[in-house]
Amino acid sequence: MSNNLTPQEEQFAQGCVTLTNQSAAYRQAYNVRPDTKWTTVANDASDVAKRPHVAARIAELRQIAAERTAIPALEVRIREQRELETADPTEIIGIHWGACRHCYGADHAYQWSDDMEYAQACDEAVKVRQPLPDMSGGFGFTPVRDPVDTCTRCYGVGVQRPYVVDTRKLSGPAKRLYKGIKIKGNGDIEVLLHDQQKATDMLNRIQGAYKDGSAVPVAPPAAAAQEAAAAKTAEDRQRAYLRLVSG
Repeated sequence: MSNNLTPQEEQFAQGCVTLTNQSAAYRQAYNVRPDTKWTTVANDASDVAKRPHVAARIAELRQIAAERTAIPALEVRIREQRELETADPTEIIGIHWGACRHCYGADHAYQWSDDMEYAQACDEAVKVRQPLPDMSGGFGFTPVRDPVDTCTRCYGVGVQRPYVVDTRKLSGPAKRLYKGIKIKGNGDIEVLLHDQQKATDMLNRIQGAYKDGSAVPVAPPAAAAQEAAAAKTAEDRQRAYLRLVSG
């Protein structure tokens, strides 16, 4: 709040922006009696609004509000759509082919991750009165190693394993491509990505690539860009941008 404004003047200035009505802002800030004539309220509100320091504060608050709601500049939108269009989905989700349990086992026998895993398997076998599992393949299995061509079980093909990266570590285009997740009723997770084809269509519209009569820009891209850059208000910039991309 400006040091030149009283608390009531500051509240009035805020109300002029949020309520978009001087009389309503005046009633809120000055606790006007319900039976006060509306003409009196309107005149008093107008007088307060004309005070130079109040008028300056109202203009300042309106500028702040406009900046918060203004769409980004055209070049920013183009850069965002280009990042989305060129993002690589495999940075987020994909399929890895890794070694199977027999690839690196001794004589290609089943290989256990560690002795703890083997001990748990032994416990399960005892519970169901089955023979203890074979441990001749040894320990040290890790699924991220490459398949072995001479493996007698997978023949070098390996095992298919879907992956989803830690989305907290995404950056740049991949982060823009990532939309979120959907948890299904059975607990499965579906990774949602933004539509890259829509980004391509948006860029094509901006660049005037469509000539089928249904998507020809109203104004040439260069002229529309100049119009958006020359716009004085957020509303004018928005209208210029929408005319450019709506086709």
